[in-house]
Amino acid sequence: MNLADLLRQGASENAIAIARLGYLDEWGDGIDHVSALGMLRDLAINGRGHDTFSVQGGTDRLPRAMAAKLAGRTRYGAAGIAIHRRRRGWRSSTSKGVHRGP
Repeated sequence: MNLADLLRQGASENAIAIARLGYLDEWGDGIDHVSALGMLRDLAINGRGHDTFSVQGGTDRLPRAMAAKLAGRTRYGAAGIAIHRRRRGWRSSTSKGVHRGP
């Protein structure tokens, strides 16, 4: 049973709509898809969920920082398929071919 279905057993549709605006709808693909049992278990283990995490200055800073570190080794427009560790370096397979690194 998903969380939205559990809430419907006592909450109004307006209350469920409000739940979608915040913390509860940030889990997985949202309250219409996340397991109610899984959600309740996580809330019991982790508390009421007041701790949230974000990237100061905006989440777009994370991929930009990663791209800066990769400096020229980033392949845009290539879907990643697999990454394999080798004895020395790595090998990645993308929609545009296979690439090897040191």
